[in-house]
Amino acid sequence: SGRGFITGNPDLEPETSRQFDFSGQLREGPLRFGVYLYHYRFFNLIERFEAGDDLFFFRNRGSARLRGVELEAEWQIRPSLSFTLGAQRARGRTPEDNQPLDDVPSNSLTLVFRKTIHKRGHLQLRSVLFGRDQQPGPTEIVTPGYGQIDLAGGWTWPSGIGLQVQLRNLLDKDFPASPDRRATAAPGRSATVLLSFGF
Repeated sequence: SGRGFITGNPDLEPETSRQFDFSGQLREGPLRFGVYLYHYRFFNLIERFEAGDDLFFFRNRGSARLRGVELEAEWQIRPSLSFTLGAQRARGRTPEDNQPLDDVPSNSLTLVFRKTIHKRGHLQLRSVLFGRDQQPGPTEIVTPGYGQIDLAGGWTWPSGIGLQVQLRNLLDKDFPASPDRRATAAPGRSATVLLSFGF
């Protein structure tokens, strides 16, 4: 791959997990609140690790624990306009040596404004703030915190033809695509246009 050579391992034990999820929601008029908790325990965790320059292998790492919380609040300001605020925090560790796991997301805060236009179109402004990840996994590095703003919109005509436009990373921020130590930079400011129709 572009990051090196990855060698499989036919002697891996199957990875299994025991998972517990809890969710609760409360709606009061135009307001809605939600909380989501999870606690996952993995056994015979399959892990990718690096040995030397550009050489990657897989192994069983024993057990691992992943737990986190997600909070969400939505305000339906009026039928055509809503505001959503979300936050999440997750932690992943190996119980044996209390070491962090790969692929655990950093803390984040998400704000979304959504506007419906004449029941045929919509506009959405989304902003996400990611916290600094100071507990990287075995194949990751410390990554800085950053913010991202995206803008999306769409319109559907009575004929069924639809147009979707998405503008990502409006501020053209520079940040890594992932916490992987060999990750490339994420795309800068970009645009996607999608035209759909049926017949």
